[in-house]
Amino acid sequence: MADTVERPDFGFDAQSRDASGDRIAISTGDFLVCLDRAGTELWRFDFGPREDAPGSARTNCRFSFDGTVVWLYRPDMYSGHGESDRWFALDAATGAVLGDAALPTVGGHGGHHVVHPDGEHVLLEVGCGQDGCYLFKGRISQGAMEWAPWPVAEDPNQSDQRIVALSPDGRQVMAFEHEDMSVALTAVTFLDFPSGAVQWQIPLEDFGFDLETDQIETIFLWDGRYLDDKTALVEFKGETGEIEEGTPDWAADGLGEWADYRAYQAVDLVERRVIGPADASGAYTGRRPRFVPEPD
Repeated sequence: MADTVERPDFGFDAQSRDASGDRIAISTGDFLVCLDRAGTELWRFDFGPREDAPGSARTNCRFSFDGTVVWLYRPDMYSGHGESDRWFALDAATGAVLGDAALPTVGGHGGHHVVHPDGEHVLLEVGCGQDGCYLFKGRISQGAMEWAPWPVAEDPNQSDQRIVALSPDGRQVMAFEHEDMSVALTAVTFLDFPSGAVQWQIPLEDFGFDLETDQIETIFLWDGRYLDDKTALVEFKGETGEIEEGTPDWAADGLGEWADYRAYQAVDLVERRVIGPADASGAYTGRRPRFVPEPD
């Protein structure tokens, strides 16, 4: 998820930032700082000394729904700060640590938070490169941090899913699923929240793409969002191929050979089926091209 603040970094080497009310939180590789809107430092949480890092990794911070807590993901294994990645919850007013967890990942390169609209929960996705993604669920209860792996609380190794979006009512999570981390994402999965139970899936082939017949080099699930409580939008990206015969759809839509493209498909959440091509705004009625040029 993209950071929600587009403001000067006040001289910090910001890796992530977020804002709530009159406060801005910025995480760097060495500390988390909370500022007011004028840039005055209110408090700072230092990460301490670091050793030589085995790789590059980025921190991530996010305010809670009500702005009272700052959640911080710290990729300690790859940033040289420790032997396990850590997840913190800090009081947004004082910087006091409400709780922290040593995460059972294999070493994250980065993470992002998804704040739930129920005002209570937050989801964390930690990306571990070819080892997949690890998902966690957290909340503050009676002033203390509670957390667990998600969607299976007893199993931290559910590393084949990536959080894409929350439904408007927060009762469903759209996720992209890997069959194997050595291959591309292969299915769109809809999970119940908070249980994590699988409600239904759409395999990649149901969206109607085929490398051979479409004469495309690649097709990847890329992003998605809920348009409303009845319709979702799934975004693909990839590269066209070489025209071997006929006029493939992408050529008819104005793309050339070996060109980067996007493709958008609308999904009916009530009937649990693919509606068909859409555009980037989510419009799907009338004739819509299957392939569009990669945005500049």
